Amino acid sequence: MPTTLLGLPTEIAMMFGASLLYIIGIAVTWRTYRGEPNELMTAFMAFLVSMALALSLMAAAMLWGIPMLGMLGTVAILVGSVIMLRFPLSYLDPTKRSTMFAVSSVLAFLFLFFMMVVPAGQRLMADLVMWFMIIVNGVVVSLFMIQVGLVAQERWFKVKTIGGGAGIASCCFVSHIAALLGMVTVMAVFQFMAPIIIASSIHLGKWLQKKQGASPIPVL
Repeated sequence: MPTTLLGLPTEIAMMFGASLLYIIGIAVTWRTYRGEPNELMTAFMAFLVSMALALSLMAAAMLWGIPMLGMLGTVAILVGSVIMLRFPLSYLDPTKRSTMFAVSSVLAFLFLFFMMVVPAGQRLMADLVMWFMIIVNGVVVSLFMIQVGLVAQERWFKVKTIGGGAGIASCCFVSHIAALLGMVTVMAVFQFMAPIIIASSIHLGKWLQKKQGASPIPVL
């Protein structure tokens, strides 16, 4: 017999619960983002917003049996991931940034088209989206953030990048790998931890930034 939580199937209830944590993460970091709208904070906000939308839409799709909502959740993930890529791309030569961003956007659109239109893509959509997030968010973006933080000189910037990168990896790498291995409890724990780690890192970094009277432009 399927287990329930708060009157909902447990999996759906956990997805709604995780979505709520991401929404709280947006609320508590929004002011910092508005005051510091750089590529790092944009990446964090894109992640929080896309995950809040994706989890709530996918949970609603499962609850009410409306596949279109799940597809919209997939769109949210892809759009958020492309925006997050702007952070590592910002370290490229200025003449290459726009080209690489355009290429990334086109590839994401083609990937979305394959999943939405091609029968094989439709059948494999759940696994393809999970692997997309593992590779793009969980490896490329999060590891780049951590690497940037490790070589940075400013302590506040280290906290934001290393902590934020670890938070993204918690969701998009550890949690998703656990899901693929059928480790539901581990998956849920790290999914719930992600917005908490990111929001905590942003606020601790902001506190250190004010304490040091640091420039918003980090020293690498």
